[in-house]
Amino acid sequence: MLSEQSIFKDLTPKESQEMIKKNDNNPQFVLIDVRTQGEYQGGHLEGAVNVDYQSDFKTEIEKFDKGKKYLLYCRTGIRSDNAMQIMRYAGFKEVYNMLGGISFWADEGFSIVK
Repeated sequence: MLSEQSIFKDLTPKESQEMIKKNDNNPQFVLIDVRTQGEYQGGHLEGAVNVDYQSDFKTEIEKFDKGKKYLLYCRTGIRSDNAMQIMRYAGFKEVYNMLGGISFWADEGFSIVK
């Protein structure tokens, strides 16, 4: 039996911004900020859900639909890359990691909400 094709891929901030725009109002797309709640409250991408990688990420992520499309980011891209690997082994089908995190996003001039 062939399994569904899974996608786990890194995206630049520009590619991430295009994906966010393309999936505006798409209930099958979820943007996740894996930073701490304090970091999230200091500024995040519009529409992002906060799931702290350093807290109980594995437990929290099990509540999410494994068939949806996810874009993850953190401050520099390290925690979100680790979170993407956790989601891969948890059986998620389509997960993207934003390279350079919110730091590179801001460097590109894209907006952050507080």
